[in-house]
Amino acid sequence: MRHIFLTITFALACGLVLGQTFSNGSGTLPDSYNSGNCVGFTDMDNDGLDDIVVLDQSKTVKVLYQDASGGFTEVDYGNVSNSNQWGMTIGDYDNDGHKDVFAGGAYDGVHVKHIDAVGSSSDMDLANGSMFMQACNFADIDNDGQLDAFGCHDDALSRMWKGNGSDLDIDATLIDLTDYDYSDYPNTDHSGNYGTVFS
Repeated sequence: MRHIFLTITFALACGLVLGQTFSNGSGTLPDSYNSGNCVGFTDMDNDGLDDIVVLDQSKTVKVLYQDASGGFTEVDYGNVSNSNQWGMTIGDYDNDGHKDVFAGGAYDGVHVKHIDAVGSSSDMDLANGSMFMQACNFADIDNDGQLDAFGCHDDALSRMWKGNGSDLDIDATLIDLTDYDYSDYPNTDHSGNYGTVFS
């Protein structure tokens, strides 16, 4: 019993000595932001420093570019949409050295904020964008070296856009998203009970 007590005491003491500490760094931000859904952290301009991307009020793209001293400078790129966005991802789909913002909401379209330099951007709405986007990501789905975009549709089959180095084109063939009916999905453990299906 004594050994157990000493072991627990030693473990707790080590935890107190080696535990992480955090401090509130909100004062280093240039403003306060209200992003109910979408925030990202990435090096937006390839300077080796992590920047903060905020979808302020779930509509306005604001990038907080970090400087070498740890401070931030805000650049407001404007609204990605006039409706609230539910999903946002960040990636350099056209390989110009500046990350771009891909976002979507509830049937307001799928939008790309193409950033080609700090403070310079253009807007693009993608084809077949009427969907209820719940999540999204950039990934090289077909392994061709170009980022593709995936949007998770809450009410129907998800959608994909193939990157070609300069644009994103709708392409339903990147992943087979056959519309499965899970109501009669067979069990997987031969117990006779229906299995659980995660999608």
